[in-house]
Formats: sequence, structure tokens, C-alpha cells
Amino acid sequence: MKKLIFTIAIAVIATTNLTAQTGVSINTTGVAADPSAMLDVSSTDAGILIPRMTKTQRNAILAPAEGLLIYQTDDTIGFWYYSNKWNLMGQKGATGPQGPTGNDGVAGATGPTGPVGATGPAGITPGTATGNTLYWDGSTWAESHNIYNDNTRVGINTNNPDASAGLDINFNDKGLLIPRLTTAERNNIQNPAEGLVIYNTDNGCIEIYRLAQGWFNMCQSGSNECIILPSIISPAGYYYTGFYHEFTGNGQWWVTKANYPKPRTYLRSVTYNNAIYVFGHPISSGSSSDNYKVYKYTPSNNSWTTLADMNSSMNYDRYCLEEVNGKFYFIAGIASSSCGNANTWEYDPNTSTYTQKANMPSSRYQHATAVVRQHNKEQENRSINFKLKTNEENINGNCDCFNCI
Repeated sequence: MKKLIFTIAIAVIATTNLTAQTGVSINTTGVAADPSAMLDVSSTDAGILIPRMTKTQRNAILAPAEGLLIYQTDDTIGFWYYSNKWNLMGQKGATGPQGPTGNDGVAGATGPTGPVGATGPAGITPGTATGNTLYWDGSTWAESHNIYNDNTRVGINTNNPDASAGLDINFNDKGLLIPRLTTAERNNIQNPAEGLVIYNTDNGCIEIYRLAQGWFNMCQSGSNECIILPSIISPAGYYYTGFYHEFTGNGQWWVTKANYPKPRTYLRSVTYNNAIYVFGHPISSGSSSDNYKVYKYTPSNNSWTTLADMNSSMNYDRYCLEEVNGKFYFIAGIASSSCGNANTWEYDPNTSTYTQKANMPSSRYQHATAVVRQHNKEQENRSINFKLKTNEENINGNCDCFNCI
């Protein structure tokens, strides 16, 4: 045994070079160790074996030195080194912070010129006259002589639109078709603009929208001298109507409002305190019969209010009705005997009460009354005469009533 150990020692000494100035080199060529290495092992046909152990054996090493290296043979097999803890050699560490952006490199040389592309479609050719526009004829853009546009005016079928018109349409064998809507479709238009125009297919009329009054039917016509009343039809068997319309004056517009609650004839009305009071004749025609009714119409909310019936002693009609100082006055009239009377009644709209006053000197009906009011100094006393003729004339004979206000 002693002979074997001595032989190994001789072999090591024969292959190991030791110097004081350099490290230890182990090789078969006798080359000294690299100056930077304490141990330099070199070979072309063999490797180096470091201590091999299990994970349990590794963890049993007492006070491992910083940088201690072993080869672990179980669990996670591989080279492990110690640096504050055992670490697997080759394990990816955490990503470090991004370094500063480097300088731009030198621009490369310009590449060779590419091949010529395909020829594109031909562009739009210049027009032949100012204002001509283009249209697509199915295969290409063509110049239109039918629509003129000089960027301030547009003319259709004319190249000289009127200077006052933004759009001038000139035909002698064609008309203009505006949007055609039913009333329901028209009412579905959101926030219609002032002046919007449509053709209403329900009533066959052109309508225009006005912000203050809403939709107006342009089938009504007239002038300052002639007001055309709306066309209305009485119920079968009656010669009266319950339809109510508001005339706006400007533009001769009629607007349908809430109907009068009870159709009847010989109505008399008076305006007081922003409301219209209507006093009626009893109905005894057809299948309807009731007493002298009184209704108040409030234009601000388009509603009718039923008030107390007229005094039963006032069993006559075709009287004249006036308002003076907040009281209404019924003057004379005609009873069922077709004779006039001289009665005078006062009505208080605040209490709906009637008070009989002094009679007229003589009986009258279908007569005229007048109220003269003193206005401010800039105004004169005025009286305006109105003569209303209705279809009642054709049924009841003369029924003219002159009412001076």
C-alpha cells in the first residue's frame, strides 16, 4: 500500500509545475499556469470533476465559502454555487434596468430605384364652362350642363340663376316635389326648423312650420280684405256646429283648436280677463236637448270650462252682449214667440250670478250695441263695425248682428 501512494505522488509531481510567481498548472505539456490563474488545468482529451453530492449533502456543508462550487446529482441536477445562498449556475436572473439609448447609426446608402408602377386612371378633365358640375354616367365622370353652381348660387336647368335666389329651378314642363308625409309622419319630425315645408298626404295640402304657432295649412288663402273661413260640416239633422278655429291674422292662417263642448246656434260671446265667455241658445233639434249653456275658453291652454247655466228667466236669444267694467250686459233679444223684448240683465263672471236691470225703452232683437271706452291721450275713441254672415242665413232668414266695440 505504501508503494502505491508513493507512485501516485511521483506522478503528480511529474505533471505539476509549482512556482512562486505563478499559480499551479496541471497538464502534460509542462506549460506554466496563466498569470491570472491560481490553478490552470488544461487537457485535450479529459475534463475536470468537482465534488458531486446530493442536495441533502450540499445543504449539510457547514459555513460554505462565498463562491463554493459543487455538482448536485438529484432534485435539480446541475452546478450550484454559493453566494449568500445556493444558486443554480445558468439560472436566468432578474431583468436589469434599461440602459440609455444609443446614438443613431450612420444612414445607409440609398437603395436602387424600384420598377415603374402601373399607369393610374385618367384624371378629371377641365370643364368647358363656368358653373358646370360633374355627374357619374355609370362608367366615368361627365360634365353636366343641367346643374349650374358658381359657389354662390345653384341653378337647375338654367345657367343664369336669379341673383336673389340661392336655388333657382327653371322648367316649363316639370314641377317641384317636396317631401310627402302623413300627419303622423310629420309629427314624428324632431325639432322642425322655422320655415320647414312638407306636403301633407292626409289633407292634400302644403304645410309650413312656424315656431310660434306650429304647423300651418297653406290651403287657406285670402287677403287683407277677405278672410276665408275653414270648411266645416254640421252633424246630420242639425244646423249648427261645434267647431272652433283661431285666426292668427298674419298670413291668413287658421289653426284648429279644442272644439266647443256643445254644438248650438245663436251664440253670443264676450272677451274678459284673457278668456272668452260664450253664452248659448238651448238645443232642441235632432236627438239633443239641453238648457242655455255657458262655457269659458282659455286660449293660453286651449281648454273649455263649463260654468253655471244662464238664468232660466232669460228664455230668449239674439240679444246683444257687452262687457263694461268687469260685468257682462245682455240687452233685449227675441223669445220663442219671435217677438223682441226690452230686458236688460247684468252678469258677474266672478260669481256667475245674474241681476236684472232697467229695461230698454222699447223691445229689440238682432240689434246693435256699442261700448265707447276712453283710451290714453295718444289714442282716439274708436268703434269698429263687424258684420258676420254665416250659413244660418240660408236656414233662418236674416240673422245679421252688428256689434260695435
